[in-house]
Formats: sequence, structure tokens, C-alpha cells
Amino acid sequence: MKKRTYFIAIVLVSIFASCKTQKNLRERLFLVEDYKKVYFGSCLGYGFNRSKAIIEILQQDNSISSEYLQGRRNYRIIDSLAKLTAKEIKLDSIAVNYDETRGKRVFSKCLKGYNSKFLDSMAKTTYKLKVKKYKHFSEYKYIPN
Repeated sequence: MKKRTYFIAIVLVSIFASCKTQKNLRERLFLVEDYKKVYFGSCLGYGFNRSKAIIEILQQDNSISSEYLQGRRNYRIIDSLAKLTAKEIKLDSIAVNYDETRGKRVFSKCLKGYNSKFLDSMAKTTYKLKVKKYKHFSEYKYIPN
């Protein structure tokens, strides 16, 4: 009978642990995707020279969370990465002189950046640092006076 009780206890503990792991995984995936989507939107904006039309399109799009999830420092980093990609787009459009491919390739470059391993690792590192920074807040509960 004791073995059965231990077995049930172990199963319950592993179920609760897996639920917490699933919650953390969903949160991480959401924040990493949000990081990458913010980059993509900024890249499109800078790639099209912040034109009125692209700004209007980006404002109407609800793909990116409207909450301030990444924090000021991370938004600055994302903005810098998008500006670098926009410079690459500009240099690429100058360097390519074939008749069929003249002009900017904004979507191609922004999608390449969005799918890059570099941006993925930046987003994951940002998430890990954020969790590490705010982990101690979840240990305390607010008790009103």
C-alpha cells in the first residue's frame, strides 16, 4: 500500500511540475515571437522610409502586442537592429543593377532578419534575462496593512 501511495504522490508532483513548465514555455514562446514581430514591423517601417502608407498599415495591424512587453532597453535594441537592416536594404538596392531586380527588396530582407538565428537567440536571451531579473518578485506576496 505504501508503494502505491508513493507512486501516486510522484505522479501528482510530476503533473504539477509539467503544468508550470507548459505555462513558462507558452510565455517564452509568446514573448520571443513578440520580440521578432516588433523587429519585423520596425524593419518594414524603416525599409519603406517611414512613409505615411506603411505607418498607417502598421498601426492597423494587430499582430504585435499593444502592451509594452519588451521594456525600453529592448525596444531600443530592436530599433537599432531594424535600422541596420534598413541600411543593408539601401546598400543592396544600390549594388544590384539588374533590370529585373532594381529597387528595394524590403520584405525579403526583413523576413530574412525575422527568420535569422541571430534574432531568435537575441529574443531568447532577452527572455532569460527578464525572467532572471524579475524572478524574485514572484516569491513575495503583497499583504495590505
